[in-house]
Amino acid sequence: MSSHPLVTVICLCYNHAKFVRQAIESVLDQDYPAIELIVVDDASTDNSVDIIEEMIEKKTAFTFLKNQTNQGNCASFNRAFTHSKGEFIIDLAADDVLLPDRISCGVVDLESKGDQYGVQYGAVELIDESSKFIGHFYDSNPNKPISGDLYEQLIEKFFVSGPSMFMRRVVLEDMEGYDEQLDFEDFDLCIRSSRNFLYSFTEKTVVKKRIHSQNYSKKQKQFRNKLGRTTLQVCEKIFGLNESLAEHRALQRRIKYEMKKSIQFGNIGLCSSYYRLLKSVNRKVKAFAQAPTKP
Repeated sequence: MSSHPLVTVICLCYNHAKFVRQAIESVLDQDYPAIELIVVDDASTDNSVDIIEEMIEKKTAFTFLKNQTNQGNCASFNRAFTHSKGEFIIDLAADDVLLPDRISCGVVDLESKGDQYGVQYGAVELIDESSKFIGHFYDSNPNKPISGDLYEQLIEKFFVSGPSMFMRRVVLEDMEGYDEQLDFEDFDLCIRSSRNFLYSFTEKTVVKKRIHSQNYSKKQKQFRNKLGRTTLQVCEKIFGLNESLAEHRALQRRIKYEMKKSIQFGNIGLCSSYYRLLKSVNRKVKAFAQAPTKP
């Protein structure tokens, strides 16, 4: 294997004219020599395309893909992934910023571990629309990051910051890319990847995540938002992926939590779907509990 395996950064842009230049420059300014940058614009209605094309005209070396119609993050990422060649992949939103040694940190960490480690993630600095520091992701998150087999923990408590993830290509190939039926990918990505691969956490800050009104995390807290359907779909996947009593019990707790959230944000219709899923999980838990123990 090369001492500098190729790393592909897929930068997804949708109406990020205020931020996309900084995001691209953060990739170009990496201290790592083998980088493939693919920028996808998802039919922005602001001047994002003009800014990206201006950077290309200055002989900046990256691939630019333009969607003619808005496809959403998952489909846009998959389109870029089919063009990519890197052994490692970063999914970079065009409103976030990589730290200069983010890529070298990820390569060194995963290359030092066995192939069972598929994802590396790290500490995250939070910034506002003006790039002003406003905190650290894990300062406000009661769930502390850990390494190893995260699957069961991630069912109940989602604590990995998506922008900090650095993945082996094989992880995404194993998943057959992102699920284009979902509105957002973070939860599904973590669940499906952690089922088959271990995670490695570093306390080093690797990315600046921008907090603004268009973040998915903000939209999820809006009254009667439609994003809760994606979480339900992922919970249904978890039911099919679970293999143990502990995992099913973690899913029970997750479903009860999501039902409360659905009521809080006015998505009452989701509660009946969650209730049906919960009944199925309860039957699994009962079957595990009644199964004879092995000698």
